[in-house]
This record gives sequence, structure tokens and C-alpha cells, in this order.
Amino acid sequence: MSIKKSISAMFAVVMLMSAAVPAFPANALEENSYESASADERVNKKLLNVSNIMQYPELPTGCESVALTILLNHLGYKADKLTIARNYLPKLDFYWYNGVLYGADFRTTFAGNPESEYAYGCYAQCITTTANNYLNDNGFGGKAYNITGSDFDSLLYDYIDKDIPVLIWITSSNLHETMLTSVWTTPDGERVQWKAYEHCVVLTGYDLDNQLIYVSDPLVGNTSYDYGRIKQRYIDMGQQAVYIQAERSADVYIYGDIDNDGKITSADSLLILRQSVNLENFDDIHKELADVDGDGVITSADALEVLRYSVGLPSGGNIGVVFE
Repeated sequence: MSIKKSISAMFAVVMLMSAAVPAFPANALEENSYESASADERVNKKLLNVSNIMQYPELPTGCESVALTILLNHLGYKADKLTIARNYLPKLDFYWYNGVLYGADFRTTFAGNPESEYAYGCYAQCITTTANNYLNDNGFGGKAYNITGSDFDSLLYDYIDKDIPVLIWITSSNLHETMLTSVWTTPDGERVQWKAYEHCVVLTGYDLDNQLIYVSDPLVGNTSYDYGRIKQRYIDMGQQAVYIQAERSADVYIYGDIDNDGKITSADSLLILRQSVNLENFDDIHKELADVDGDGVITSADALEVLRYSVGLPSGGNIGVVFE
């Protein structure tokens, strides 16, 4: 069956179900559930609408800070990449003492200065600390979690399927094979060795039919990589991953999420469809959230775009973007 026919069939099912679905609750905000999706709930395609931020020219070695900024902005926090790198990122410049080169323990502290071409980088715990420094200092709700060790596929099913982008560590230069290079001593006296081509991106989606993984890459923009290769580089870099559990409040809304449950599903599509034929009575905010194509009118076209998004097919408009 073609994609076009599949969508038509799914949309027909949604229309048949419309009479049986109650109106959306006025105060339906709930916490995101991070339980693993069952096999029956899994789809082969999913792509989150995440806006990219490039690291150049200001942060030539600051992919981790920029990837975090991408994630924070997607969640509705108005973060700036330079503010993150300068004010919240733990970092340490190299120095010589008694003939020994000392530098950061990159697992917890950025090695060098991300505004320099000659710095190195940092790992997941450092960015988890950075994120929580930023959230706490600004009085924001939410918390960053270091989920290093997570199986790659579990990131797809436990996070991406639930509309949660994840920071992951891979390699740059089109997934170049990593190698051990520079060695230095940390202030605690431990000798550490750097893995070349270390790189941090935001995992945003997947297309298993075509064996593609989608990321928001601070070096090249929103792009896709071969599933097998990126999974291997994720393993090579120690299966490092970080996500942020945002604390959503009553004034935080997401385009396409009409029932305010933190997820964009066929139920949201159905509510939009009902509104388009005057079976619902949305308030002004939910009318804005439902008009995902931005044409000023709520129609079946908006419902269809949300339905496509919910099953992982390409969609347009502002779906998944935080309403401001």
C-alpha cells in the first residue's frame, strides 16, 4: 500500500471514531511517561520537529554546549549557546606543572575552551551538570539525566517515540572511526586519553524502513545518518546519552498537542478534526495549537498533518514546537 493510501485509510478510521471521543479536558496537563513502548505501539518512522543551531563560528569545538542549547530551546527554554558555554559549562584549560601536562577530566569537565579551535570536548556527565546548572540558576523546573549505557534502540522506543529528543555522543566527519590520541593528567593525578572525532548531536528521529537515523547536528544542521553506522559510533563512544525531563506548567503548550498530555498522537488529530466541523469548542490557545499549518483556519488539513506526525511520517507546520 502506498504512503498516500495508508494515510487516507488511517484518516478514514479517525473520522469514523470521531463521534465516540469526548471533548478535551480543560486542564489535562500530565507528566510525560517514560515507560518503554510495547511492540504493538512501535512504528517504523518518527521525526521530531527540532530547530537546529550551528556551532560555528563562535564555538568551533563546542558541539556539546550547542547540542544542549538545541535541546533546551526545543523544550521551550530560551537558551543561548554562548551563555551556556561561558557561564554554565564546567571547563579547565591545560597547564604544565613540573614537566607534566595537566588538563580536565573530560568526563566531568570540558577540556580546554569551546571558543578555541584547539580544545577537545566533554562527555555526558559534564553536559548533565551544565544543563542542571542552567535550569537551577534560572529557577526553571525540569532536570537533566545522564542515561549513559542505554541501548541505542531503547532511545528510539523509550524517548523518540514519546516525543523526547536525546543528546547522544557519536563522531564527526561523517561518522569517522574514532581513535585514541592525546594523553594528559587530570588535577586528581589520573592519566586520561582522548578519543578523536568525539561529537555530540541531538537524536530527533528514525526511519527503519530506509535504515536512517535523524539528528540535529551542530556541525551540519538537521540531517540523517545510516542506522548501522551511527549505532556503532554511539557504542564506540561509550553509549553516552542525556535527556531533560521538562517540568511543564499550565502556560506551556506545544503545537499539535491538543489534549496537553505531552505527546502528539492520533487523539490530538481527532480533536482537531472535530473542531474543524464544529464538534468542539476550543479556547483561543487551543485554536492556535490546532492551526499547525498557520493559515489562520482550523481544517482537516491540520488534523492530517498531526496524524502524519503521530505515525512518524513527514509533516509540515509547527507541530512539536513550543507555543510562545
